[in-house]
Amino acid sequence: MCVGMNKVMGCGLVVVGGIGVCIFAYYLLSFVVAATVAEQLPAPVRGAAWAWIQGTPQAVGRYYESDFPPGKSGQVIEAGAYYWEPMYYSGAESFVCQVPVRGGYLTSRYGDPRPGGYDHTGVDFGSNYRSEEVYAPMGGMVTHAGWSYWLGWTVVVENNGSQVILGHMCCGGSGTTSAPTGESALRVQEGDIIEAGSVVGETGETGNSDGIHMHFEVRRCDADGRCSIQNPSSVILPGQDSVCEWEGLD
Repeated sequence: MCVGMNKVMGCGLVVVGGIGVCIFAYYLLSFVVAATVAEQLPAPVRGAAWAWIQGTPQAVGRYYESDFPPGKSGQVIEAGAYYWEPMYYSGAESFVCQVPVRGGYLTSRYGDPRPGGYDHTGVDFGSNYRSEEVYAPMGGMVTHAGWSYWLGWTVVVENNGSQVILGHMCCGGSGTTSAPTGESALRVQEGDIIEAGSVVGETGETGNSDGIHMHFEVRRCDADGRCSIQNPSSVILPGQDSVCEWEGLD
């Protein structure tokens, strides 16, 4: 009788052990597949994917805010977190060809390769690792003065079909998120009409940034609301007489 019971218990343990091995193998395979997929993602979202795999999910905003930033000259943007709808403002024109950061200097050129397989869509200016005033290179209407998923605290100035985008401004920590990571130091608000050279904020490291600086980008928008990325050094903005070599300014 005892021998029979021992056999039954032994068989039961084998079955339970086999089930356990199968469950472990399933989860191990799932982890390997998820990790392989995560490593193929663009750098801006790779960290969030790994956090999710490890069981510590991070908020990355609403689904349409997680679209990857465009990264080719002339690429048309029509929607998403990297798009600001044109207001079709047309007013007094003014322009200044000077480094748009007090005491600033070039840190990244237009078209520089970026992790994730896209190119830099603007020109970056550093400020010696501290916050300094940011100037608007073009006059017009402030159509956006607030938080951006990719660029943190951002100001968009529009005039006659052109948009000037100034991003990564103060204050807060770096990282892509739909919620501000600090208090704004912006000096303008939406609807303001400003002249070129006006102070709009201070350099920072908010958004998808790896240090204190300011991102300067130019777009041209058509009547259908489609805006294309332009090389700031090859376009003529309202109030501008000739091209400004932004990457060669002192």
